[in-house]
Amino acid sequence: MIYVYAFASAVVELPELTGLDDAPVEQREVSGMAAVVSRHADDPPDASEQSILRHARVVEELATTGAAVLPARFGTVFADDEALRRAVGELGDELRSGLDRVRGCVELGLRVLMPEQEPEAAAVATGGD
Repeated sequence: MIYVYAFASAVVELPELTGLDDAPVEQREVSGMAAVVSRHADDPPDASEQSILRHARVVEELATTGAAVLPARFGTVFADDEALRRAVGELGDELRSGLDRVRGCVELGLRVLMPEQEPEAAAVATGGD
């Protein structure tokens, strides 16, 4: 099984890292892009917090290479390299458009915390509150 972490605009020098289940991370040149993948047994990955964080770490490390990076949804798998090539061939224009859209951009995360309040003041009735 081929597990996909992301697509990059070009084959890049990968940082030293491992993917899910400590599998080596590799690249496959597909339709003029690089698919960043790892090989696994036939079982799909479990959606544990550890697996999700490992997937995110691979994508974050790939972003440090300077290539445009389009993350794959967690759990994206293909039976083999040929299935990956067929799928990318069908979605090639859409993937290239996505890579063009994110080229030169960075993703930032923002976390907003409310100050601690008295228990009665923190009660809200709706999402708008």
